[in-house]
Amino acid sequence: MKVVIIIVVLVAVFIGYRLISSDKPITTDNIRAEFTSVAKDAAPGDYAKAEVKFQAGEWKEAIALYESTLAEAKGETRGNCMHRIGDCYRKIFDAGGGRENKQKALEYYEKFLSEFGDSKFAQQVRQRKSALELVN
Repeated sequence: MKVVIIIVVLVAVFIGYRLISSDKPITTDNIRAEFTSVAKDAAPGDYAKAEVKFQAGEWKEAIALYESTLAEAKGETRGNCMHRIGDCYRKIFDAGGGRENKQKALEYYEKFLSEFGDSKFAQQVRQRKSALELVN
C-alpha cells in the first residue's frame, strides 16, 4: 500500500512540475490534459518502481528497473531513464564504487545528450557529466 501511495504522489508531483515548468495555469482542464499526456507517454514496465528505488538510495535495483523500462520507453520517459541510470551509476561511484561505475555514468549521460540534447534536463546532465569527468 505504501508503494502505491508513493507512486501516486510521484505522479502528482511530476504533473505539477510539468505544469509549473510550462507556465500553464494550474486548472482542472490543464491537470487533466497533462495527465492524459503523461499517460500517453506512460512509462512501461517498472519506471515507477525504479523511481521509488532511486529515492530510497537503492541504486543497483533502480538501474535494473530503469533498464527494463528503457527497452520499451519512448519520448520523455526514455530520456528520464537514461539520465536516471547515469545518476545511479554516478551515485554508486561517489559512494566508493569502482571506476567502471563512473564510465557507465558517463556513457548514459552521453546517450542522453545525443538523443535529448535539447531537453529541459540537458544542461543539468551536461553539468553532471562535466563534473564527473574532472574526478579521477
